[in-house]
Amino acid sequence: MPRLKEIMVVDDEAGIRNLLSDVLTAEGFKVTLAKNGKDSLKQMKNRRFDLLITDINMPGLDGIDLLRKIEDGWSKGEGHYHDRETF
Repeated sequence: MPRLKEIMVVDDEAGIRNLLSDVLTAEGFKVTLAKNGKDSLKQMKNRRFDLLITDINMPGLDGIDLLRKIEDGWSKGEGHYHDRETF
């Protein structure tokens, strides 16, 4: 049996996170939720994801800055980030 694709959903609105989780889970994906950019980075230190879906407008670390941090971490060899094709 093939491994389930893992998706992280990052959104500061619980309703949006839960809606996306329900839809993606029903389609056969394994979904992890993060309430903000910092929370998602913390979870990515220990796990790999096949896809990241992020809100752009979030307090603190917004979606664009989150993607920049992931790219910086990947290029420096830090964390468990996938290659550029993932993004």
